[in-house]
Amino acid sequence: MNNFQSYNFAVAIVTLCVVSYYFGTLARRYIPESAAGQQAIEAVRFISVPLLLVSAVTMAMMLFTARQSFNAKQDLVNEIAGASLQLDRVLTYYGGDKALHAQSEFREYLQYLLQDKDAIWKLKDRQDVEPFARDIQALPIPAKDTGVAVSTKRFALDLMGKISQDRFMLGTLNSKIIYPATYTLLAIWLCVVFSCMGATAPLFNPWVFWFGCVAAGCVGSICFIVAEYQTSTAGFITLDASPFEMVLKEIGE
Repeated sequence: MNNFQSYNFAVAIVTLCVVSYYFGTLARRYIPESAAGQQAIEAVRFISVPLLLVSAVTMAMMLFTARQSFNAKQDLVNEIAGASLQLDRVLTYYGGDKALHAQSEFREYLQYLLQDKDAIWKLKDRQDVEPFARDIQALPIPAKDTGVAVSTKRFALDLMGKISQDRFMLGTLNSKIIYPATYTLLAIWLCVVFSCMGATAPLFNPWVFWFGCVAAGCVGSICFIVAEYQTSTAGFITLDASPFEMVLKEIGE
């Protein structure tokens, strides 16, 4: 769902709310003016207020959950960038032709991540195994090593594993979307709420009408923001890839 789809979804929700309100006002015309009819209106009005409050709480929870998911994905991006900087410095510390070659390939890989954003957000690599991964695993251990080289190589492999794991978690979170069934239930719920508002509102009352329009606008705005947080890779609200730019700047690339 890109930014236009999020916008279209929000417009559809607002339109649905307004139309439901309108049909509620039409239904009001067919309610008899008798005492029984007035009691029915009061009963629906009594029910519509809690329904409206429940809708507000539900939408707020959806927005909070979407924001938390977005923050979790951004934290993963920051962790990947931090682990990448550590790995580059470990390879510098390790030294030797093999380590420097692996470092050069790893820096080239970081540039690739920035050039193709799907590599960060959707686990899209150029091949099954990147060359720097094989080179790090094949780093030679000196014959008279006192344990420093072994520990350093193990640390480099741990960092490489953390980067791979965090990228997998990021790709998994980005693949999660709100299921169509959830949107369908939300649409039905909003239809009921705004129909009740229209059916219980005084006829031709501008204050109630504009209140319904404002409420529909708020619902549509929240749906738009939730959809943007859900995608987070394309649209008006996107994850920040600047940590990788800072890493490249730090290592002089």
